[in-house]
Amino acid sequence: MNYLANGQEVSFEDIQNDIFYLLAEGSRVVDVIGYGKDDSESKNDYNFDFVNDIKTLSLTVGGKPLSVRQLAPDGNGTSAYGFYDPNNASGDNDFVLRYYKNGQDGNSDECFVWEINVPVSNFAPVQLTYTVKLTNPQTAEGTYGEYDANGENGSTSLYTNKEATLYPVDSNGDSGVPENFPKPTVSYTVGGNDNPGTDPTPDPDPDPDRPSRPNRGDDDDWEPLPDAPVKDKPTTEVDVPEETETPTTEQPDKYNPETGDTTTVFAAMALAAVSLGGVVLLGRKKK
Repeated sequence: MNYLANGQEVSFEDIQNDIFYLLAEGSRVVDVIGYGKDDSESKNDYNFDFVNDIKTLSLTVGGKPLSVRQLAPDGNGTSAYGFYDPNNASGDNDFVLRYYKNGQDGNSDECFVWEINVPVSNFAPVQLTYTVKLTNPQTAEGTYGEYDANGENGSTSLYTNKEATLYPVDSNGDSGVPENFPKPTVSYTVGGNDNPGTDPTPDPDPDPDRPSRPNRGDDDDWEPLPDAPVKDKPTTEVDVPEETETPTTEQPDKYNPETGDTTTVFAAMALAAVSLGGVVLLGRKKK
């Protein structure tokens, strides 16, 4: 560094200010909670609800969790949560999650808005984990839905999110092209008196480059919902790749975000996750 700087002092603060982020402050994700009709012959209605509890929320940056606190909701908001680094002297919220039980306008679909107040880098991908609950599971024997953790198989029912869209803003304040997340689906089985519901078998992680999936099957505080046809202590997993395609200077709008659900609903609960991997361009357009 001394040689390259010709003996001058190097300011890393100046270098930080020269980084260009494609996913920066002002970006947001809008996620509409899933509902619709299942793929059975009866075309039964299904509806997931966001579990509005601070204890079910977590957000990690580069695998490290941020602290979370309750915030005052805005106009039509039901609740709001701030995620922050306790070691940051400013105390600012790096991310804010705003939940709207009746939509942002107070008269539409249940959703949340995830506000991004700091740049997101591939070197420290961000993952938000939350919980949704199936409010109206079926009681007749049978299997409902199809398990598709990453929304890759074209399944058409039991979506954990009806839609989820990333609205990126770069570090120059310019809006990028919105990107829709794939929509994961879940399934559950209702058995007879001797066969309570069974969970779908989670697929193994086929890609060693993907971030590891936390196994929540050993959580001591996991409790099934009352009367839900569930197994004791099911294995629940999250698998959300950071990015399926790294953007380049020729393709700055391809973020390829992805949502995943944790994914064993068993007619009761599922965790869902949204993962973001931003891109930084350094110096002369180098990634």
